[in-house]
Amino acid sequence: MSLKELIYELKMLLRNNKLSDDDQWDDRLIEKLIVTQRALWSKNQLSKRTFNPSKLVQDLGCVKIELVDAAACCGFDVGCSAIRTTVEIPRTITTFTGDGITRVGPINKLVDDYQYLPYERAIWAGAGYFNKNAIVSFRLDDYIYVISKSDSDYFKYLEYVNIRGIFEDPRLISAFTFCSGDACFSEDSDYPLGEDLWVFMKSEIVKGNFGIMSSALSDKANDATAKEVDK
Repeated sequence: MSLKELIYELKMLLRNNKLSDDDQWDDRLIEKLIVTQRALWSKNQLSKRTFNPSKLVQDLGCVKIELVDAAACCGFDVGCSAIRTTVEIPRTITTFTGDGITRVGPINKLVDDYQYLPYERAIWAGAGYFNKNAIVSFRLDDYIYVISKSDSDYFKYLEYVNIRGIFEDPRLISAFTFCSGDACFSEDSDYPLGEDLWVFMKSEIVKGNFGIMSSALSDKANDATAKEVDK
């Protein structure tokens, strides 16, 4: 379901529970609650090793990259090539296996991914005899870097990488595009939220935040009354 459809379902739940027969609920407030509660509940579920996170993952399509000075990010003076995304990558939800990034690799998804490691481990990758040609990726200051100590000039020809992950705010992915030029996310896209989690989450949103929504609705009514009086 899209975000618009999730908002509509919450409105229906409010009316069906006879909490209000007024349909002036602020869509922006409901949308914010969906985003924040998804992040909260997803983080709770992702702490369980039995939870399948596939429904939460989003694809950033073709992310533009640039060649950078490896010494600036890795502390290497020579012998290391590095590329970096030209834009910051949205914040992710931490899982029990890592920081929420599930793939960094070539645009061709049939090719092996680049090994994704924490920064502290990544900067030492390729130091051994058997892994000296390893291609490693990591996150630093909200950018994704890819480094290698290989003698290959592979990096000189790269223009894009593909990144997938579980992001705190799915709406931010609308700033990214697939290689076709289509946006990776829009208001009509399926919202990255499993049906089982949504069934549980939507009732919790209403129960836990109805007071906030009622207050906002009351404020709007009071503002409307005040404007009538001013006339």
